[in-house]
Formats: sequence, C-alpha cells, structure tokens
Amino acid sequence: MSVVKIRKDPGHTATGLVIRVKAGTRTLLLRLLLPPPLLGSPFLNRMTAPIISLLRPVSPLAWLPVALYVLKEAQLAASWAIFISSIWPMILNTAVGVSKVPQDFMNVARVLNLSEWKIFSKILFPATLPYVVTGVRLSIGRRLRT
Repeated sequence: MSVVKIRKDPGHTATGLVIRVKAGTRTLLLRLLLPPPLLGSPFLNRMTAPIISLLRPVSPLAWLPVALYVLKEAQLAASWAIFISSIWPMILNTAVGVSKVPQDFMNVARVLNLSEWKIFSKILFPATLPYVVTGVRLSIGRRLRT
C-alpha cells in the first residue's frame, strides 16, 4: 500500500484519532490517581526526579520499538507510546502547582486541624487547578503531535 493510498483512506485517520483519545484517557486517569499532596511531597520529589529527568526527554519514536517488543501489538504499542510521552507535562505541572501553594495556607490548615480531605478540597485543589489544567492542555497538544 502506498503512502498516497494511506493518506486517502479515511479509516486511517479515524484509527489514529481513536488511539490518541484512548491514550489521553489513560493519561488523565493515571494523573487523577496521583493526588496532588503526593506530588508535592519533597521526599517523593527527590525519589522520582532522577527517573523523570531520564525518561521525559525520550522521543515517542524511541518508545515504539520497546512497546512493540513488550506488547506485541501495533495498536497497543502506539497507544502506550502516546501515553508515555504525554504524561510528563501533567505530572510536572501538578507538582509545580503543589509546590507553589503558600506555606501560610498549610500552616492555617494545621492550626485549624483540618482533615486531609479538607486540606485537599479547600486548599490544594483550588490552588493547583490552574497548573493541572495547563498540564492537561500541554499533554493534549503533545498527544496530537505524536
């Protein structure tokens, strides 16, 4: 099949779009499983920073052979490569958002003896929401370019 035939085939574009949407959904679900308090932890930051700085700059094209070898199916490999290349902006932006929460807010929460849920819902979530949305925007852009 030539390149011209592939480009004229509407199913090829639709398949690519479906792969991107599935990878985006997985990325967002994984990001929602990591609560912002975990991402703002200095211990977790020191523990994961070397791994993130090693894996983040790897090109999506470099992930494809690894994914094909491990997953043995082209659809899954493409979805995984898109997922692994687009998760980093969400994680990093959320971590930056949590680190930018003023310490005074956390001190007031400690003085008021707020529960973890109250701290998350009343302080961390509203303060990190702009960073999370920016990370989602960057991830969507990266997914569409992959």
